[in-house]
Amino acid sequence: MQSTFNHLKHNILLPLILFSIFSFSCVYFNTFYNAETSFKKAMKIIEESPILDTDDLPSQSKKLLGEAIENSQLVLKEFPESKYVDDAVFIIAKASFLRDEVAVAEKHFNLILRDYPESKFHSLSEIWLAYTHFRMGMVDSAQTEITAILESDPKNKEKLYLIHNVLAEIALEKDSIQHVFEQYELAAENAPANSKKTATYGKLVKIAEKNQDKERASLYLEALGEVAPDKIRIDSKMQWIIYQRELGNYDKIINEIASMLGLSEFASEYMQLELELGKVYMDKGDISIAKDIFSQMVEVYSKKNETAEAYYHLGFMALMDDFNLDLAIEYFEKSKKEKSQSKYGKESKALLNKITRFENLQSLYKEVVKNPDEEVEIDKSDFEYKEDEDDLKNENPEHEIVDERDDKIEEDADPNNERYRDFRNQMEFNMGGMLSGKDMPSQNEDKMSPVSASPDSVLFMIGEMLLYDFNRLELSLEKFKSLAEEYPHSGFAPQALYVLSYFEPHADWRMQLETGFPNSSFLITDSTQADSPLYDLIESRRDYAWSLVNNSYEESYEEFIRLYEEEQDTLAGYISGFISDYYLNDLERAVKNYQIFSDSFPNHSYSP
Repeated sequence: MQSTFNHLKHNILLPLILFSIFSFSCVYFNTFYNAETSFKKAMKIIEESPILDTDDLPSQSKKLLGEAIENSQLVLKEFPESKYVDDAVFIIAKASFLRDEVAVAEKHFNLILRDYPESKFHSLSEIWLAYTHFRMGMVDSAQTEITAILESDPKNKEKLYLIHNVLAEIALEKDSIQHVFEQYELAAENAPANSKKTATYGKLVKIAEKNQDKERASLYLEALGEVAPDKIRIDSKMQWIIYQRELGNYDKIINEIASMLGLSEFASEYMQLELELGKVYMDKGDISIAKDIFSQMVEVYSKKNETAEAYYHLGFMALMDDFNLDLAIEYFEKSKKEKSQSKYGKESKALLNKITRFENLQSLYKEVVKNPDEEVEIDKSDFEYKEDEDDLKNENPEHEIVDERDDKIEEDADPNNERYRDFRNQMEFNMGGMLSGKDMPSQNEDKMSPVSASPDSVLFMIGEMLLYDFNRLELSLEKFKSLAEEYPHSGFAPQALYVLSYFEPHADWRMQLETGFPNSSFLITDSTQADSPLYDLIESRRDYAWSLVNNSYEESYEEFIRLYEEEQDTLAGYISGFISDYYLNDLERAVKNYQIFSDSFPNHSYSP
């Protein structure tokens, strides 16, 4: 009997013991498995997320990193003798690093290096520790550590990927942009997975954009499109089109868009692609084709950001190419009705304001010419675009749903490179210019105030709007010539003569200015004097020169040099040195520019 009992006891206990061992093994394996899974998911989200200007991690990745740390800490606490301990320590270290908890990360990387010399993570931890030291501000120490690691000639791709990321960030810290590009390119070459290539090319695109290097950004966008998931691949291709248009590679874009329109994966982007195609032809100078594309768009689609923009471009072409004010007004009105709160709905309203001002100035000019001795009642609101009730209702943003990604594409497209962009957007209509020395009534006074609007002042403003707002040079010069001939003693005559001498330097306008107005401030050559009327005109030239940085800093530099050498713009000489110094990192050229400036203007306030 006893023998039978012992036998039964043995048969029962053994399975229980085996079950307990198995259960224990499953628990700690599952705990580690959960930690590892959470970490991998977090990394994939981080690596495949768009690169933003902020360093914030996606919220879901933060949560997953927290779970990875908690489960890894549980492994260390409950199962300190398991074979996954060094894995758990490594996960805590990397997750803490990503969460910018660098002190915690340093502690755990050091723990692996000290207590787990045989761990497969030992050599990787050396690199991660150097990376952590860099993030702690120990730049030189980090560089020394990486240099020592490189002396062992590592071949493992994961290690090389990590090393070149560290070196890229060190180069970025030291403002060595060329080295930044080189190191991240090497990191991309050695990236062990497409998600890591996606993250690296995303960084390269963002850095190239910040440095206004659109050619390089375009190359990285192409590389990004080859490895990224669908959403990023599509976005990168759309951004590539915008950059190629700004770089003038029109035929290349036309062929690419034709190909994309035949692919189902770009179905959601068809409207945007058609819009970009129209803009390409517009920039290329094929206005009739551009008009056809935009006209077809607005026939097929409605109430979209894209149709608001299409109407806007149709209006701009009617205004700037044909100077057909009635047709331009019709298109701008439709743009507003499509999406009044969109970027181009607002742009259309601004241009409607300019057209309204211009037409009322023309009417005012006819009136003051007929009755030069009579005071004319001017209502400031007559010079502003009047919206109907439907327009005002649509001003409520709640009536519109804005596609944030489309808005971002629009904002990323450089406005200074739009074919018809007004380079003097900052010039506002100045009612005071018509008042012959009288002050404008305050807002508390009746808006209807009788003032003396002189024909010469109104004529000058018409000429100025034609030149700066509508890009109608010939019509503008006609107005300035009329002013100079019909009102030779006008206070606006010197400025009109100056503008004429600028655009027609071989005529005798400069001589007329010197003879008729020898003390005019328009004869002052130091364009840095802000109280000089010449300052306003040269400022618009500088604004244009600065706008060229959106293409490249080199183009901007060349334009400032031209302003300095050909137009005697004193300050442009200093700015050319500044661009060489801070943006082009060409110290030799910067020294030359600064030297010429200081030698030429030793007493200038900028010489020191």
